[in-house]
Amino acid sequence: MNLTDSEIGTEMADGRLIRNGDQKQLGPACYELRMGRIYYDLTEGARRFEVGEGGTVLIKPGHRVVLITHEEVEIPRHMIARIINKGSLFSIGLSPVCTYADPGFTGNLGVVTQNISDKYIELPVGESIAKIDFARLPKDVQHPYRGQHGYQTEIWPIKYQLQKTYAEVRTKDRSR
Repeated sequence: MNLTDSEIGTEMADGRLIRNGDQKQLGPACYELRMGRIYYDLTEGARRFEVGEGGTVLIKPGHRVVLITHEEVEIPRHMIARIINKGSLFSIGLSPVCTYADPGFTGNLGVVTQNISDKYIELPVGESIAKIDFARLPKDVQHPYRGQHGYQTEIWPIKYQLQKTYAEVRTKDRSR
């Protein structure tokens, strides 16, 4: 069962679920995560950028980026969280992504997106970039997330070995 706005708000007020949050970001059954001051441009070799307070994130046309949220989440062992980009960002050319945070995950979230438009997109620090909703599980999981990858560990689960250049695949038989 998903948490309602009042349940998420109560958890926040008690110092659980969302840290660095703002009650104004609550939706009917979600919380709107905001852009933090750090992002990674995967198209530029996962280059890390840090913008100043009041600054903007610049996403070039065609570039894939990981936007690090301002908020930190703390997912208890009896919950799972789903994250999806905001529709208003899709309308300007940021591809939607759906992901989730496992029970036991703690920290800032990385929201992966790509600029599929032919325009440069500037996201102000503090802009809403994704929605997160929380669902209760029937019981605690036995094997919670242990922080093996992500923003805090600087280990990204990017499978670069699956990417090939045209020269590497041009003679491959695609009918197999």
